[in-house]
Amino acid sequence: MLALGLALASPAAAARFAVGVDEGASVDAVARAIERSGLTPERHLAKLRALVVDAPTARGLRALRGVAYVERLDRPRRVAFTPNDPLAPRQWHLSQVRAFDFWPELPTLAGVRVAVIDSGIDGSHPDFQGRIAASRTFVGGSALTDQQGHGTFVAGLIAAQTNNELGVAGIAFPAQLVIAKVVRSSRLVSLEAEAAAIRYAYTRGAVLVAAVGNADQAPESPWPWASYPAALPHVVGVSALDREGSVSGFSNRDPIYNDIAAPGQEIVSTFPRSLTSARPNCNEQGYSICGPDDYRNAEGTSFAAPQVAAAAALLLSVRPFLQPDQVAHLLERSAVDVNATTGCRRCPFQRDSYTGWGRLDVAKALGGLDGPLPPADQFESNDDAGAL
Repeated sequence: MLALGLALASPAAAARFAVGVDEGASVDAVARAIERSGLTPERHLAKLRALVVDAPTARGLRALRGVAYVERLDRPRRVAFTPNDPLAPRQWHLSQVRAFDFWPELPTLAGVRVAVIDSGIDGSHPDFQGRIAASRTFVGGSALTDQQGHGTFVAGLIAAQTNNELGVAGIAFPAQLVIAKVVRSSRLVSLEAEAAAIRYAYTRGAVLVAAVGNADQAPESPWPWASYPAALPHVVGVSALDREGSVSGFSNRDPIYNDIAAPGQEIVSTFPRSLTSARPNCNEQGYSICGPDDYRNAEGTSFAAPQVAAAAALLLSVRPFLQPDQVAHLLERSAVDVNATTGCRRCPFQRDSYTGWGRLDVAKALGGLDGPLPPADQFESNDDAGAL
């Protein structure tokens, strides 16, 4: 259907596009895919990993595997939005996952709710003003207090106020947070409470995203299996990447339940002010920069997973009718393949146990909404991942 749509369009309506090729993809392979669509790619920009194509629309081009971007050449170049939050330049993950590259300015979108099942949140934090839609504790106390810091950190990566000239920028700028507190003050997680919260979300049609887990909690490192709840059906399992583009040493591997990867080291986010006050001379109160040692250089798959959850929220903000499996499919199939050419020498080409389908690409996932959407799948979006 894609080839038919491109071939039958009127040449008079054609526009000129630059088609960028992913770092891990072959320029020749993308050119052949374009040719099979009935179009003729020009190669004078091939050294820049780009092809030039005359086509009636960018939709079919964006859907081709190995395409990093499609940009119209007969219009002024669109500049990606840059948030004015003062700590955003220290959030290196934003550029890695192309968090804001899809828009020149942030649009007004529907406020999709994102549940954070964790240790609670600093509910009066200024970067969460107007962002908390509901809260519930499954372990007593208030969900709007966070004695551990993990929940506040995760929530900030997803939905801290963006472009408010304060602190950090959350990826899911239109999102509303639903806080489910399942971590006791003793730092113990109630498995019964966690299961109840997950079951509640799944039965209401939520997109479920979870970290594959860290090997420091496993019998050996690296651990070859994803932890729960990532190793459950209908859950998108997320692994971690370092600044060099390789899989983090602590990130669990899994040939089936590791679906996608995102940055998971040296991450900066919000943090409870009651905990950062222990360092009164630190200027960035309320942010992990002023937190304890393990948060000042935060690392973990649980800090990669919120980026994927935020991307899912953006897809649903633009297309509210998407089913959870369609969201997962768009995120996974638009990911940038992680291999030796992108910084991971141990990672083979295509889907693997280290990084799943590859590195999250928010802009490309959003661009995929312009093309044919994947059909609803009663099973999972990774049914074809292989066998154990």
